[in-house]
Parts: sequence; C-alpha cells; structure tokens
Amino acid sequence: MPSALVFLLMLGNDRQIISAHMNGRLTNVLGVSITALTALAGGAYAVVGFLGAIGVKIG
Repeated sequence: MPSALVFLLMLGNDRQIISAHMNGRLTNVLGVSITALTALAGGAYAVVGFLGAIGVKIG
C-alpha cells in the first residue's frame, strides 16, 4: 500500500498532468505522514507476526 501512496503523491505533484490541481504544501505533508505511518504499521505487523510464528509472546 505505501508504494501506491508514493505513486499517488508523485502524480499529484506532476505539473504537466495535474496543472492547476497540484498538491499544496499541507497536502504533501499529510500525504507523506500518512504514507510513513502506513509503512511503519505494516512493518510492525510483520515483526509481530514473525515473532508470533517463532513462539515469542508479546504482551
């Protein structure tokens, strides 16, 4: 999912394609933040799943 979000952010900042409807500064900051949080949550889920698979109990 983060790779699709990165593509959409890049598309939203392409002046030749979007022209007058380009992302503003606030939209870019929010988009990058949401993308980073999504990647972080996915990574944490993978780590917890891996640790659970090898028998390590968390919490």
